[in-house]
Amino acid sequence: MAWQDQWTVLNEYNDGQFDITVDMTYDYNTHPDELYDVGYTDVKEICEKIDDGTYQWFVLRATASINGRDLGVSTLFGNLYENPNDVFEDGVANDIIGEAVDRANEFIADIRKA
Repeated sequence: MAWQDQWTVLNEYNDGQFDITVDMTYDYNTHPDELYDVGYTDVKEICEKIDDGTYQWFVLRATASINGRDLGVSTLFGNLYENPNDVFEDGVANDIIGEAVDRANEFIADIRKA
């Protein structure tokens, strides 16, 4: 099974216009040790904590849909948290939800123009 198929739903709700789903999957394509110099103590420590499960390194996705049809999606790679649900506390989830809703509204506007 591809990593893209292993999404875990963090939250689902209807915002009055769209069904919103926020989910995550572990980021197996990149690792901080590939992005940063692990010679620095803090990067090495972060990598160790990812590897031992203290920190979660993941991809976050928000989807805006109607009747099961995805109309807008926003994805953010490289999230680092002890608990993935913390994305709801610091505004990260709100940012990508807003992007997904904007894309869904743009899609609807494009259809109405056609």
